[in-house]
Amino acid sequence: MSLVCLAKGFAGLYMQLRKKLHEDIVDDDEDDSPRRKIKKLDTRCDLPQKIFNNDFIVRHLIKHIVSGKNKSVLDYLQLRLVNKSFNNEVLSKVRTEFAKVQVSPNRTDEEELEADEDEHSADQDRSFFLNDRIVWMSNAEQFFTFLNTVARIRVQDLLFAGFSRFDEDLHKCILHYLLADNWFFMISYKGAEEVCPGCTMCNLIASRARYYGPLQFRTLTEAIPGRRHYKQLILTEILLAEIAFYCVSEISKREEAFDRLKSLVTANITCDQLDLVFSDRVMWSKQTPAHPREVIDWILYRWRIKTVNIRFITGYSSINCEVWACKRIFTPMRFDEKFVATRSHSMDQNNPGFKRVEVDMQSGDEIATCFAESMGLFERGGLSATAFQNVCANIKRVFPNQDMFLVLPIELAGVAAADLYAFCKALLEFAWKDERTARHSRLYFRLFTFGITEDDVKDQVENAEPNLLARQKLAWRTFEGPKKAFFDRITQVAMSPELCNLAALLAQSALLAKAPNTLKAYQAENRLRKAWMAKKDLPEEEQSLLLYLAHRSQVVGSGSIAKAIAAFRMVNNNLSIFGGQLAGDLIKSMKKREIESRTQPSQISWTEVEKIVKRVDVQDPKSERNVLITLISWTTLLRASEAAEIKWTDLKREGDVLEIRVRHAKNDQLAQGRSTFVEYKDGTDLDILLSRWRVRCSEPAFKSDYIFFNLNNREKLSPSAISKVTKETLKNAGVEGATHHALRRGAANALRASGLSFEEVKAKGRWRSDASVARYLTDAPSAQGLHATTSTSLKVFYTNSRPIHPTLSCDSTRRKFVNYMPGTTSCFERHLISFTDMANNCAVHLEVCIEPPG
Repeated sequence: MSLVCLAKGFAGLYMQLRKKLHEDIVDDDEDDSPRRKIKKLDTRCDLPQKIFNNDFIVRHLIKHIVSGKNKSVLDYLQLRLVNKSFNNEVLSKVRTEFAKVQVSPNRTDEEELEADEDEHSADQDRSFFLNDRIVWMSNAEQFFTFLNTVARIRVQDLLFAGFSRFDEDLHKCILHYLLADNWFFMISYKGAEEVCPGCTMCNLIASRARYYGPLQFRTLTEAIPGRRHYKQLILTEILLAEIAFYCVSEISKREEAFDRLKSLVTANITCDQLDLVFSDRVMWSKQTPAHPREVIDWILYRWRIKTVNIRFITGYSSINCEVWACKRIFTPMRFDEKFVATRSHSMDQNNPGFKRVEVDMQSGDEIATCFAESMGLFERGGLSATAFQNVCANIKRVFPNQDMFLVLPIELAGVAAADLYAFCKALLEFAWKDERTARHSRLYFRLFTFGITEDDVKDQVENAEPNLLARQKLAWRTFEGPKKAFFDRITQVAMSPELCNLAALLAQSALLAKAPNTLKAYQAENRLRKAWMAKKDLPEEEQSLLLYLAHRSQVVGSGSIAKAIAAFRMVNNNLSIFGGQLAGDLIKSMKKREIESRTQPSQISWTEVEKIVKRVDVQDPKSERNVLITLISWTTLLRASEAAEIKWTDLKREGDVLEIRVRHAKNDQLAQGRSTFVEYKDGTDLDILLSRWRVRCSEPAFKSDYIFFNLNNREKLSPSAISKVTKETLKNAGVEGATHHALRRGAANALRASGLSFEEVKAKGRWRSDASVARYLTDAPSAQGLHATTSTSLKVFYTNSRPIHPTLSCDSTRRKFVNYMPGTTSCFERHLISFTDMANNCAVHLEVCIEPPG
């Protein structure tokens, strides 16, 4: 609606009110009533002026114009030109909008700066987000000057979020131009440690803000006079490690460390709510970062903390605890230990407990994984479910309380939806791990549910029988039709807890028998099918499946249709004879339509691999790693998932043969392992690259159990990362559109062309079936029994050329024609052949010209 239309609407309402007011005053039936002279209103001039000068009407006009998602009053600054009322109201909206400010980086600019390492990249204009609005550094000063001098904003809440490194220019721009001299109005100041190491301006703001954090070590050590009280103060495990390291550095006695701690953490700071941020690596017992227990206890005691919020975040980095733990002064405390010691008796008397302790785990991906493992849903090497179960008990020991609130990871919503009974049982075991701290306390769990309805919870409560029948029904909800009915019959027979557990084992085995990736893909397909059937109000049966397949065939290929049918068979039953025939005819018809658009899968030849090897930069570790991935994958026909899992212990050399052990593959779900043997002679490309990479990986900065790893954190590369690396390497070598699997396909065909039999190629590529190999191989003469052994006549001319390498021998005298086997001189690019003349006991060097027979 335009501004004019809104004005007309308000004008009509204004005229009706004015007319009604005049009718009450003037009565036409009374002739002797006094007549008041009322000035007539000129609707063409006076009425719009009075409307647009009415602050109440203007306020609602601006509110209506700006209302809506992603709308900002800054996009309507031209309304200030209407009149003074519009100007005042627009500027008031600007002040309201910028009372809270969030500054975040523009990820696109950060990626470009990281990719461009040129010296002139610092002079390029950059941008950042200010309240979800892009601001360029070149225009920031002018924009902030307008906000301060014209709009006169007063920023009360400032948050820096999402920065991965210090940005001094941006930090100065915000403090000097946006805040200017109004920084003392700040109430909340958070996230400054992402852009600033702790400047004087930040310390001054920290001394006045009521909500501050994360607290930096420099801010803590600054001697700011007076007492500071915070309603909320954020501390990270990095600050705890820095305090501990400061206390133990260059001391001669143990008492000096505690004296430093008492002088650093003083009673000048008090806090209502303390937020502690830790890494969620609480299940890696030996590698979990330890925290100085005495430092934590002294902070809780000295700052008079009332409530504690603990957040576990995935991927949060910390300082190596060995820098202070090696002094053996402070006690290293881990949340995954059996049970940590309780607080000292003197501190318990001064602070017997906190009003509230909240543990926020919703961003802890590793916690969700370990919790699911503790339920027995799956196992993964290296994780310790029992260690994770100690977290709740240890938190209650370090932070004694009666009411504790736990926000569970978002990833656990799927676990709860699959088996709500087992999920609730695991929560109880999790809470009662330590009976001494669990008694006389209340624990509240919060879970963001996706797919769990109120009816599911009611069914769980009503059917919570001792024989665990409810658990079996929930476990079998994945299945449909005859399979579900069959299991319902099992639950009727199993009336004891032992038999019910056996029934649950059957339910899980039917799903876990599939490969993890296959199971995940089938479950996703079934969710799509059920969502479509629910939208169309169709029953979950075979006829509805066929309608769904016909619908999907319009947007996907024949492979997706076959996958949808296999997913249906996993949870239901095989299709009927006629239903299976219809589904098969649908797939066949789609394959015929796909003939026109079908393209042959790409193959990578040895020539292209050799080109990549020649382009390796021996000074760049990344280039060495990427080229070695390509070379080994082609030589040993590795899949991306297999290349990601190869360790140095999987390589074994015997003479000129290198054995590469593939311990787990997608067609080897039982991890029986297969070996591939390749020729490995000294001086070959494979020997040089692998030896050089082994030497580099012996350095501490590159040491890893895996051959192919991330150069930043030395963690193994994922299969998707392997595929991405190979694709980029091939693209840089001029091979467009090729994937990692093109290496495996090209190597298989090269082996077949070199004379290896079908069975030998199958064994070298670790295929299980002949059909799988057949899909990789293309037609070649060697596959049809025609080997490259026919002779070709060469016309020989004697020359005085210098010998290259004596490769051929002849026991006859000089000839004009010799029999030449193709392939024997492939290493000579100038068509020079050297052989020994036995009769004259001399070396003969020949320049050959190939002529066709006859």
